[in-house]
Amino acid sequence: MKKKLLALVLCAVMILSVFTSLTSCSKNKDEENAEENIASKNDGAKTLTMWIVTENEKTAEDKDGNPCFPTEVQKAMDEVEKAFSKETKRKYKTNIDIIFLTEEEYYDKLEFSIRATADFDDLVEECARMLKYYLGQMKEIYPDRSTSDLTNQFYIDYPEYWPYREEAAKNRQDTSSDVNKEDEYVRNEETGILELKYPDAKENQVDIIYLSGRERLMSYIDNEWIVPLDDDLAGVAASLSKCIAPALLQGIKRDMMTYAIPNNVQIGEYTYMLIDKEMYDSFGYGQQFTSTTTLVDCKSFLNDVANSSQYADVLPIASNFDETMSHFVWYWHLGWQLVDDGLNANAMEYIVGDGKGYSVFGALYGDPAKASRGQISLGFNNLMLDEQYRTILATLQTYKCNGYYGELAEGQRAAISYLKGDYGIKGEAEANKGVYVGEDGREYYVSVVKYPEVTEEELYGNMLAVSASSEHASTSMEIITAINTDPIFRNILQYGVEGKHYDFDEDSGALYRIPVNSDAVTNKGAEPIYYEMDIRKTGNSFVAHPEEGLAPDYWENIKLQNGDAVVNPLLGFDITKHAVEEMSVSMYWQDLDLFENLNGCISKVFEAAKNETEIKILIEQLASGDYLDAESIDLGKFGGSSVTFDLSKYTNPKYEDESGQQASPYTIYFAWMEQNGYVPAV
Repeated sequence: MKKKLLALVLCAVMILSVFTSLTSCSKNKDEENAEENIASKNDGAKTLTMWIVTENEKTAEDKDGNPCFPTEVQKAMDEVEKAFSKETKRKYKTNIDIIFLTEEEYYDKLEFSIRATADFDDLVEECARMLKYYLGQMKEIYPDRSTSDLTNQFYIDYPEYWPYREEAAKNRQDTSSDVNKEDEYVRNEETGILELKYPDAKENQVDIIYLSGRERLMSYIDNEWIVPLDDDLAGVAASLSKCIAPALLQGIKRDMMTYAIPNNVQIGEYTYMLIDKEMYDSFGYGQQFTSTTTLVDCKSFLNDVANSSQYADVLPIASNFDETMSHFVWYWHLGWQLVDDGLNANAMEYIVGDGKGYSVFGALYGDPAKASRGQISLGFNNLMLDEQYRTILATLQTYKCNGYYGELAEGQRAAISYLKGDYGIKGEAEANKGVYVGEDGREYYVSVVKYPEVTEEELYGNMLAVSASSEHASTSMEIITAINTDPIFRNILQYGVEGKHYDFDEDSGALYRIPVNSDAVTNKGAEPIYYEMDIRKTGNSFVAHPEEGLAPDYWENIKLQNGDAVVNPLLGFDITKHAVEEMSVSMYWQDLDLFENLNGCISKVFEAAKNETEIKILIEQLASGDYLDAESIDLGKFGGSSVTFDLSKYTNPKYEDESGQQASPYTIYFAWMEQNGYVPAV
């Protein structure tokens, strides 16, 4: 259809002249945007569509045998739509057409409408253009015929354009005349009161949409199906920055722009270091706990425990060397693997490692609260040249050599252990001078060694965005803001109508669903309820009432936890994709085997160390420049093949070879940080 219309030409030469005149008179993009912004602030009653996923299933069939929601479910959805629109009409002069779809059908129908709308808009533009040309030509031939008459003749001659006549007519009008157009009113047949008339939603209209998944978000951005929201985040949606966890709002940016609003959900968990208070106090260290925040600070205490007959059965550290080192440092590991990318069954995928397992090269985290994308650069550094790292390594290697690490046996106590948990542990310790009472009833001094880290699921799992085809993008963002900040909007969308679909226990204040076919005493005379939504998919969880069975203050600690959350410094970094698609370079990997050989050789040397003295001597040798220096490394000194390679090409964030076609892994990582605005200010 579209190809047929595009092939329709009245006169190639004349059309070319028309195009030329149109181009010379066209507004620039800034002028068009300015007019759109003015119109959006002054337009009248409007109808938006909101596409969301429901947990209800289509277990009935319509008259044509197609799956549909049962009558009771559809009735409940209609009631929710009416209640939600009542609020949006009151506050935003906007009617909302909620499109409820099951997860199985959601994206097929959404994307069909997006594509149909894009095609429709193109054809409307073409229709308006061809009509203008037609009228210009016919006026010269038939000067006495009216514009209206000739317009009707155009659609008789070219019926393919008939479906686009109304929109094309709007495009021909001066848009400024519609800015302050008076609203229309109709009389409510039930109440007899005049009410504002809202337009019907257009076929395939898409405004507010739900999205899930990083790849899908990136695809929608690349296809230009959704719009950047940053202008509105600084304007009509500014309050979102106070309600959505900073880690989520910052983490979801692409190319420093925000295309979707992530729904607040609980983010990750803390990793706590627990020091047995009774033991710690028995050796007289209790007064200095506030300065004991890491495992390195506990050296004297652990030595006392290990040499005490009183605590002979106590395990000094209930963990292992690699895990505790990961609390301090991120290690670079380089490698590759063959994968099937759909085109090549033996495509090469590069790996930068997960940060665990020993390497000479890496970066110290420092403050665990700042181990976040945009606050730290995982530099490709020769760690042996860093005095702080050498201290950490020597201390923890000594613990390992002394046999302090291990797994707890049943009934055994540990001087130091680690626990993953939520904000409740931190909150209790802060309120009790750093002390937390564990499930075993013992008291522990607590410090955070890792903060909750945003995962891809938490960041991209559930989002709301605005369609690029929306004629009222700012109003759409106002509705999204209301869903995320206003309990009235939020609870209607999630639970339905209070008193009909859900209610509260008068004593505890806890929410409960009104059951199907319940009697009037239980549900206070309300009708049965058939409305089920996933709280993660309908907006900011924290603004909604806690789900049925949860305490009314359930969200309070989780809000504080999310405020502490960090974003993995490598989240979203695909080294292979970024090198090929963004930088058009191949990677400088000639020394992969040398890296792994070097790391393996040094690990073996440490394994052979018998005590703290030997460990310190080894570290001093490695840091002296005789073995490892800032420029080159000779593997022959570590028992490997006698090969020296240049280290500078890996540690230099701007390195390229002479041809400019190859870059090191660190160069690619640094370019990705620069592109996305993640390079730390300091």
